[in-house]
Formats: sequence, structure tokens, C-alpha cells
Amino acid sequence: MIGGNEMPVDTSTFQNDMTSIRTKDDVLSLLIHLGYLAYNTTKQTVRIPNEEIRREFLSTIKVGSHDVTNKIILNSDQLIVDTINCDEDAVARAIQDTHDAGTFGVSPLFYNDEQALRSVVRFAYISCVNSYIKIEELPSVHGYADIVYIPKDGLGLPALLIELKMDGSADGAIE
Repeated sequence: MIGGNEMPVDTSTFQNDMTSIRTKDDVLSLLIHLGYLAYNTTKQTVRIPNEEIRREFLSTIKVGSHDVTNKIILNSDQLIVDTINCDEDAVARAIQDTHDAGTFGVSPLFYNDEQALRSVVRFAYISCVNSYIKIEELPSVHGYADIVYIPKDGLGLPALLIELKMDGSADGAIE
């Protein structure tokens, strides 16, 4: 959710108190009731409603003993810097490390699947949520750009365009 995604939630088991918390859904339901999360009744999903609350969640993660999560965020921060600095070797290593770690929830059976690679990229660039708006399958003159990160106003950052090509060349992707 910190990355801007929604999560499914079953609010029907929540007992409307703070002492009967038994499941992940109960925790999410409580956070909805407290106003920290927004609930979509149509899709039965939950999301962080705004930037201020998202920052609070990030702060909580950084303060707690979440070494793995902190490392993921720091690696993502560095990946953005390396991307902006056009350090293709560092970017390739970071994407490969993310892909090999498998922490983004894609089965090894789909290691080279385009959707798995898309998940790797979204996960690797998780820190873009702070400064960018993510658009997937952005229409262009010559087709669709797989993932585009457009900088939020006033930050002076470049747009990041990510084109995924299986068994294709970098020149082909650029073309």
C-alpha cells in the first residue's frame, strides 16, 4: 500500500473493538475505522488515502526493526539516483538483484514472464511513489510505453520511461 496499491480486505469479521484483533483483515478494518485507511466498498479494497498518512506509514517502518524493508527502500532510492545518472550497470544490477531476491511475490515458474518482469520493475522502483506519478501502458505514437514515472510538480526531476523487451535489444526498445 505504501507503493500506492490497494489491498483486498474482508471487514465482516471485525468486532468493532481494539481487543478482539485476530487477523490481518481485523487490523486493516480497525485502521479504516480510525481514519488511517480508505475503504472502497465496491471493490472491497483498502488504500492509504493521502500523502501525509503514507509518510506516517513510511516513518513507522523506518523507526521499527524492519531491516529488510529498510534495505528495500534504500536500494530503491539508490536505483532512482542511478537511473537519473544514467548508470546502466548499476541499474541492471539493481533490477537483477530484485528479480533474483523474489521478494515481490512472483513464482519462479514465471521468472521471464513479461508480467513478472513488470512486477520486478514496479517493486525495484517502489520509492518513486514519493516523487513520481506512475502510469502503465502509456499510449505513444508508436505503441505503448510499459511503465512511465512522471515527476510530481516542482521537483525538477526527469521523467523515467521503462520499456520491457524480451529477447530484444536496447536499441529496439529505444526505437
